[in-house]
Amino acid sequence: MGANTDYAQEYQQAETAYVQGRYEEAASTIDRLVEIYPDDPSARLLRGHIYCYGLQQYELAIDEYESVKSMASDPVFVEYANQGIDYALQYTTGHGAGAAVENGSGGYLSDENFDEAARSPLESLDTGDEFDDLGQYDLNAFEDEGAIASDFEDSDSFDNPFAANLEAVADLGITEV
Repeated sequence: MGANTDYAQEYQQAETAYVQGRYEEAASTIDRLVEIYPDDPSARLLRGHIYCYGLQQYELAIDEYESVKSMASDPVFVEYANQGIDYALQYTTGHGAGAAVENGSGGYLSDENFDEAARSPLESLDTGDEFDDLGQYDLNAFEDEGAIASDFEDSDSFDNPFAANLEAVADLGITEV
């Protein structure tokens, strides 16, 4: 019973330190718990949050979240782990050596492989000259705006958009609408 009480107290201390922004203290406490209870998804998830949102050590946080996903049976834990991974990936893309980006197959691409993967789809784009020869189009065809506007100035349908409907109702002999 004593071990469970110690666990609960230390977990609460780590959580409180994290919430209060004392991330180093929170990390130190949760690191001890994870060392003693390496298969506990609660401790791993809190560790992921501390390292992701608090200390901004995203690669370490991703590792913690991945371990939560592999050991947790509760879908809520898995969802929180996925959210943490998504958040961390926003900040690892292109930042420093060893940054990781999900490759779509459940794995991650390192910085070295990311540039190659990002470039590949772009190389297949057609860079034709569709817009190089705009001379074939008469871009001044609508130059005389006054001619177009005068066609509509005499129209009553723009004064009352419901005029046509009112005329149709009157044709039916209905006097009140």
